[in-house]
Amino acid sequence: MQRPVHRMRCTGRCTVPSLPTRWCILHIPDPESTDKSKSEVEITDLDSPPEAGKVPKRPTQHQGYLFRVRVWMSIALIAAIALLVVTVLVSLFHPTGAGKVIAPFLPINYPVSLAVANGVCYSSSTTGVVTALRTHDGEILWHHAGGKAGEGSVTIVDGVIYLAPLYPSGSNTSTVTIEALRARDGSQLWIRTLPTDSPSTFQFTVVNNVVYVESEIEKMDALRASDGSSLWSYTPHVPVIALPSIANGIAYVVTQNNRVSALRVSDGLPLWTYRSPIPIEPFSPIEANGMLYLSVQNGDIVVLHANTGVLLWRYTSSNPALNVYPHFLIANGIIYALTQDGHLFTLRASDGSTIWRVSLNTTDMLLPLTIVGGEIYITTLDGSVDALCESSGTVLWHYQGGGGPASITVVQGVLYPTFYATNGIYTITVLRAGDGSVLWRYSPRVAVMQILPVVGDDLVLIALQDGSINALRASSGALRWHRVMN
Repeated sequence: MQRPVHRMRCTGRCTVPSLPTRWCILHIPDPESTDKSKSEVEITDLDSPPEAGKVPKRPTQHQGYLFRVRVWMSIALIAAIALLVVTVLVSLFHPTGAGKVIAPFLPINYPVSLAVANGVCYSSSTTGVVTALRTHDGEILWHHAGGKAGEGSVTIVDGVIYLAPLYPSGSNTSTVTIEALRARDGSQLWIRTLPTDSPSTFQFTVVNNVVYVESEIEKMDALRASDGSSLWSYTPHVPVIALPSIANGIAYVVTQNNRVSALRVSDGLPLWTYRSPIPIEPFSPIEANGMLYLSVQNGDIVVLHANTGVLLWRYTSSNPALNVYPHFLIANGIIYALTQDGHLFTLRASDGSTIWRVSLNTTDMLLPLTIVGGEIYITTLDGSVDALCESSGTVLWHYQGGGGPASITVVQGVLYPTFYATNGIYTITVLRAGDGSVLWRYSPRVAVMQILPVVGDDLVLIALQDGSINALRASSGALRWHRVMN
């Protein structure tokens, strides 16, 4: 079979040195030929040889273009070889057979609670880590990772840090653990594990070197703050519904059977018990000037003699809409209470006589009061703040916020309301307590967990949900430092 002949135009010098021609014939072996020995390419010259003495023409522009193409092809080849080498190395260091490698989950170490003492900020996190930072510059002083993973709270009393877990509703754990650390270095002072039958209602308080713990529904324990050892336990055989109030060596405990009992803090010995004909609200009793104030579920206020439990007087509204709701405050011998229909009224704490009453918006009634420096601050459900005169109830100023309910902190004549915006972002609006004028605003990109003004240090600490703490200047809102907790 005759082999096919293909004509082509050479773009440069022929690859065979002895044939510097411009036209060639490529004799390509027939793929159907059975002659396996003839596999080379034959080149036949079609041009006549150059005349003697003539200088060959200089390379054409096409040859320069071909040179650049060859350079780029060389670079591409080098890159391909490098990629191949990397692929081989990766395969050597990773076992075969793994279809997909998934990075391990790293929990967000956002601060659950902040506390400040003596120029140090103590932060607890969802991973059970406690971190001590210098408030001046955010420098980390020490970490403590001995706690169990899970949300927790930090309480600092007399140079001791008390750590306790916060269990969600439905938790089936059978024990709860309290850990005490030395605030100066984070070293463990003591740890105590107690049985529990209701971990979601577990709570404790520290007063006068005694830790009062509600670890079980029907039991309260008193521990020594120095070493965590037991002082005494109180078992009323009915659920305890609020943390005890401690005053003048007496612990006042409210139980679900409509009773309040007075216990001697040194040994837990019962001193007296008062039974209310109406269920008592699940709030800690308030002791002031030798009198014990209770809020009951029909909106009445019951006042007992703190040492004997004898009923002194009772506030009962003739109009159910004027019942106390949900709780009240006592300051400077005056009771301040909100009512179901949106009134704010005051009573003399000594005898319950009415001093004044003002009508507020009905949205004001559900949120707590704050009384500082002769002024009453009320945050409303629509995100506004009202300031009233403590002595007369006169409205001093009104600030219309926005977005939702506001929590409020008042420090050194400055208000720090936190408004929840409609787009899910918190806005901290700092107001002057005297007239409600805006001093500055700060809007972080993530939710605010806690605001903690530091008295005397021109500092506001803000715990954010993304795992960081921002320190702002209290005077201007400028960022002083930022620390990611990881």
